[in-house]
Amino acid sequence: MRVHTMYPALLRAYFACRSAGADRATELALRRRRDALLEDARVRREENAQNASGFFDAHTHGQGGEEMDDFIARCTAELRAYSVELNAIARESEDACAEFERRVATITASAAKIKIDDERARERGGGGGTPADAARGVDDDTVYDDEDEFGDDDDDDDDD
Repeated sequence: MRVHTMYPALLRAYFACRSAGADRATELALRRRRDALLEDARVRREENAQNASGFFDAHTHGQGGEEMDDFIARCTAELRAYSVELNAIARESEDACAEFERRVATITASAAKIKIDDERARERGGGGGTPADAARGVDDDTVYDDEDEFGDDDDDDDDD
Protein backbone atom coordinates (compact mmCIF):
# COMPACT_ATOMS: atom_id res chain seq x y z
CA MET A 1 0.00 0.00 0.00
CA ARG A 2 2.90 2.38 0.74
CA VAL A 3 3.89 2.42 -2.90
CA HIS A 4 0.39 3.25 -4.10
CA THR A 5 0.18 6.65 -5.77
CA MET A 6 -2.74 7.63 -3.52
CA TYR A 7 -0.92 6.69 -0.31
CA PRO A 8 0.43 10.22 0.38
CA ALA A 9 -3.10 11.65 0.38
CA LEU A 10 -4.26 8.87 2.72
CA LEU A 11 -1.31 9.48 5.03
CA ARG A 12 -1.92 13.24 5.11
CA ALA A 13 -5.60 12.68 5.96
CA TYR A 14 -4.63 10.25 8.72
CA PHE A 15 -2.20 12.70 10.30
CA ALA A 16 -4.74 15.52 10.01
CA CYS A 17 -6.97 13.41 12.28
CA ARG A 18 -4.14 12.64 14.67
CA SER A 19 -3.18 16.29 15.05
CA ALA A 20 -6.71 17.57 15.73
CA GLY A 21 -6.61 19.40 19.05
CA ALA A 22 -2.94 18.60 19.59
CA ASP A 23 -0.63 21.03 21.32
CA ARG A 24 2.19 22.65 19.36
CA ALA A 25 4.89 20.15 20.42
CA THR A 26 2.73 17.14 19.56
CA GLU A 27 1.73 18.71 16.26
CA LEU A 28 5.38 19.24 15.32
CA ALA A 29 6.28 15.65 16.28
CA LEU A 30 3.38 14.33 14.19
CA ARG A 31 4.43 16.49 11.25
CA ARG A 32 7.99 15.12 11.43
CA ARG A 33 6.66 11.55 11.55
CA ARG A 34 4.30 12.20 8.64
CA ASP A 35 7.09 13.76 6.56
CA ALA A 36 9.39 10.80 7.27
CA LEU A 37 6.69 8.34 6.19
CA LEU A 38 5.96 10.38 3.06
CA GLU A 39 9.65 10.39 2.17
CA ASP A 40 9.87 6.63 2.74
CA ALA A 41 6.84 6.10 0.49
CA ARG A 42 8.35 8.35 -2.20
CA VAL A 43 11.59 6.35 -2.18
CA ARG A 44 9.67 3.06 -2.37
CA ARG A 45 7.58 4.32 -5.30
CA GLU A 46 10.74 5.34 -7.16
CA GLU A 47 12.34 1.96 -6.48
CA ASN A 48 9.16 0.21 -7.57
CA ALA A 49 8.99 2.23 -10.77
CA GLN A 50 12.58 1.30 -11.57
CA ASN A 51 11.99 -2.38 -10.87
CA ALA A 52 8.57 -2.46 -12.57
CA SER A 53 7.77 -5.60 -10.61
CA GLY A 54 4.41 -6.80 -11.91
CA PHE A 55 2.16 -6.96 -8.82
CA PHE A 56 3.19 -3.69 -7.22
CA ASP A 57 3.41 -1.89 -10.53
CA ALA A 58 -0.13 -2.92 -11.44
CA HIS A 59 -1.49 -1.81 -8.08
CA THR A 60 0.39 1.47 -7.90
CA HIS A 61 -0.49 2.77 -11.29
CA GLY A 62 -4.18 1.89 -11.40
CA GLN A 63 -3.79 -1.02 -13.82
CA GLY A 64 -6.01 -3.77 -12.45
CA GLY A 65 -6.02 -2.15 -9.02
CA GLU A 66 -9.37 -0.41 -9.18
CA GLU A 67 -10.52 -2.03 -5.95
CA MET A 68 -7.43 -0.76 -4.16
CA ASP A 69 -7.86 2.68 -5.74
CA ASP A 70 -11.50 2.81 -4.62
CA PHE A 71 -10.63 1.59 -1.13
CA ILE A 72 -7.89 4.18 -0.63
CA ALA A 73 -10.07 6.95 -2.11
CA ARG A 74 -12.94 6.05 0.27
CA CYS A 75 -10.64 5.84 3.28
CA THR A 76 -9.01 9.16 2.41
CA ALA A 77 -12.38 10.88 1.99
CA GLU A 78 -13.64 9.47 5.30
CA LEU A 79 -10.48 10.51 7.13
CA ARG A 80 -10.67 14.02 5.68
CA ALA A 81 -14.30 14.37 6.78
CA TYR A 82 -13.45 12.96 10.20
CA SER A 83 -10.57 15.43 10.50
CA VAL A 84 -12.95 18.33 9.87
CA GLU A 85 -15.28 17.02 12.59
CA LEU A 86 -12.43 16.43 15.05
CA ASN A 87 -11.05 19.92 14.50
CA ALA A 88 -14.50 21.44 15.05
CA ILE A 89 -14.89 19.49 18.29
CA ALA A 90 -11.42 20.54 19.42
CA ARG A 91 -12.23 24.22 18.72
CA GLU A 92 -15.56 23.93 20.57
CA SER A 93 -13.78 22.33 23.53
CA GLU A 94 -11.14 25.05 23.60
CA ASP A 95 -13.84 27.73 23.44
CA ALA A 96 -15.81 26.07 26.25
CA CYS A 97 -12.70 25.85 28.43
CA ALA A 98 -11.85 29.50 27.75
CA GLU A 99 -15.41 30.53 28.67
CA PHE A 100 -15.24 28.47 31.85
CA GLU A 101 -11.93 30.11 32.78
CA ARG A 102 -13.46 33.56 32.19
CA ARG A 103 -16.39 32.70 34.44
CA VAL A 104 -14.13 31.40 37.19
CA ALA A 105 -12.02 34.56 36.97
CA THR A 106 -15.15 36.73 37.23
CA ILE A 107 -16.44 34.78 40.23
CA THR A 108 -13.03 34.88 41.89
CA ALA A 109 -12.76 38.63 41.34
CA SER A 110 -16.28 39.15 42.71
CA ALA A 111 -15.55 37.03 45.77
CA ALA A 112 -12.32 38.96 46.40
CA LYS A 113 -14.18 42.27 46.12
CA ILE A 114 -16.86 41.10 48.55
CA LYS A 115 -14.17 40.04 51.02
CA ILE A 116 -12.42 43.41 50.74
CA ASP A 117 -15.73 45.26 51.18
CA ASP A 118 -16.53 43.19 54.28
CA GLU A 119 -13.10 43.85 55.76
CA ARG A 120 -13.47 47.58 55.17
CA ALA A 121 -16.92 47.56 56.77
CA ARG A 122 -15.52 45.81 59.85
CA GLU A 123 -12.66 48.33 60.05
CA ARG A 124 -15.17 51.19 59.97
CA GLY A 125 -17.11 49.54 62.77
CA GLY A 126 -19.98 48.45 60.62
CA GLY A 127 -21.94 45.31 61.15
CA GLY A 128 -19.21 43.37 59.45
CA GLY A 129 -21.39 40.54 58.34
CA THR A 130 -21.22 39.14 54.90
CA PRO A 131 -23.52 40.38 52.15
CA ALA A 132 -25.42 37.12 52.56
CA ASP A 133 -25.89 37.91 56.26
CA ALA A 134 -27.15 41.37 55.38
CA ALA A 135 -29.60 39.91 52.90
CA ARG A 136 -30.94 37.59 55.60
CA GLY A 137 -31.09 40.43 58.13
CA VAL A 138 -28.41 38.91 60.33
CA ASP A 139 -26.18 41.32 62.22
CA ASP A 140 -22.91 40.40 63.92
CA ASP A 141 -24.19 42.12 67.06
CA THR A 142 -27.23 39.86 67.27
CA VAL A 143 -27.21 37.90 70.52
CA TYR A 144 -28.63 34.44 70.35
CA ASP A 145 -29.90 32.80 73.50
CA ASP A 146 -32.33 30.12 74.44
CA GLU A 147 -35.28 32.47 74.83
CA ASP A 148 -37.94 32.67 72.20
CA GLU A 149 -39.54 35.92 71.07
CA PHE A 150 -41.75 36.02 74.17
CA GLY A 151 -38.83 35.89 76.59
CA ASP A 152 -39.52 32.31 77.57
CA ASP A 153 -37.10 29.50 77.12
CA ASP A 154 -38.05 26.86 74.62
CA ASP A 155 -39.35 24.43 77.21
CA ASP A 156 -43.11 24.23 76.89
CA ASP A 157 -43.69 22.85 80.34
CA ASP A 158 -46.21 25.07 82.08
CA ASP A 159 -45.17 24.18 85.60
CA ASP A 160 -45.18 27.82 86.74
